[in-house]
Amino acid sequence: MAMRRELAARREQVGTVRLQIDQAGSSGQVVLDVDGERITVKVDGSTVTSVTDASIPNVILRNMGLGFQHVNDAAPLEATIAPYFDAIAGIWKDRSYSIASYILQFFYPGPLASPALVKATNAWLDANPDVPALRRLVVENLAGVERALVAQERDRQG
Repeated sequence: MAMRRELAARREQVGTVRLQIDQAGSSGQVVLDVDGERITVKVDGSTVTSVTDASIPNVILRNMGLGFQHVNDAAPLEATIAPYFDAIAGIWKDRSYSIASYILQFFYPGPLASPALVKATNAWLDANPDVPALRRLVVENLAGVERALVAQERDRQG
């Protein structure tokens, strides 16, 4: 009985959080509904800017990132490459390790898996040699994209 009361109390604190991802992939947006208040995040250059907002609760930020990774058409993610790399140093400096790693992993436009993303990632790594833990996260993101590009090439070869 005490456990039920505790769960009910926690449910009241957290409220209702629903995540809706545009399944058609046409609008390139993620919609969060938090206790009836809708937060819409378009998948364009403004997405990375909005996730740097420290007022977004951690659980919502994490779920936004998970939704960001699931797209039917990765083309709109092209617009997030430059803002992502512009924002990561500030995110690393201003946020806890856990939250910074969520943002850096989940909002990396990895589903794009393009040579342009590899080039931008390598350019950032070349320009930022002095932050080992941050570089490790970026290198891990890059490794996933490089594996995807190899797999795409093998698929083309048949």
